[in-house]
Amino acid sequence: MDIEHLGPIGTEVMANVIFDIAINHADERRKLNPDFDVSDIEEELAAARIKSKKDDEIAQTEEFQKYLQYLSGIKESIGINQEKGIGAIVVNCNPFTLGHQFLIEYAADQVDLLYIFVVEENLSEFSFEDRLELVKAGTEHLENVRILPSGRFIISNLTFPDYFGKGKAKNVSVDVSTDVGLFADYIAPALGITKRFVGTEPNCVVTRQYNDYMREYLLEQGMDFIEIERKEIGDAPISASRVRELLAKKNYDEVAKIVPKSTLEYLRALIV
Repeated sequence: MDIEHLGPIGTEVMANVIFDIAINHADERRKLNPDFDVSDIEEELAAARIKSKKDDEIAQTEEFQKYLQYLSGIKESIGINQEKGIGAIVVNCNPFTLGHQFLIEYAADQVDLLYIFVVEENLSEFSFEDRLELVKAGTEHLENVRILPSGRFIISNLTFPDYFGKGKAKNVSVDVSTDVGLFADYIAPALGITKRFVGTEPNCVVTRQYNDYMREYLLEQGMDFIEIERKEIGDAPISASRVRELLAKKNYDEVAKIVPKSTLEYLRALIV
């Protein structure tokens, strides 16, 4: 078995199957060992069951409640009049490209206020601090955007660990319910968000599953889910992974075609 194809849901299913097999074979073990007590294995295996931390459990923690207070304070400090509503977009920007800029510009035009959550987990090639600054530089011409760190509750190792191994994933089935549930049930209401924007995902199976699940869940909660066709150069969508590939090949001329000036200047400074 290829462990890269096994997400949290698959792991839990396997654990439960093993548990059931062990219990069903208790009679055979009792024949071999008259002193065997089935309750022993029940306790051991029950303790070993692998369960992902659910969104409602996380929501009760002090850390998450402080995060909600932080968001509520931001909402109160902005105090805008709403006509088109408040939207959100979550980005990693590893690094920030013209594709990201296009998605954000499109989303910002559809709402009165757009929150941009930048993935804070430092598991990308470019650090969170640098990615945050690149997003700020690439969106400074947009007056109705507010850029926020995602904290530990939006696309993080706590809520969506499979996201960070997606480069290796092929046919993996992932569990995104915790991440989407926390956003829809707690984070969005704290900021008055009614619209979530995403880019179409033609290549990454993990992100595509995330978008598909989120679409269904948000619509059930009465929120709008807007999927934006990704900007293309030639016949291919612009992507941060493409930028990284070009950088590895030192093809800086092609990089310059798919990143804004601010990102290009940052990348050139790294090269020097």
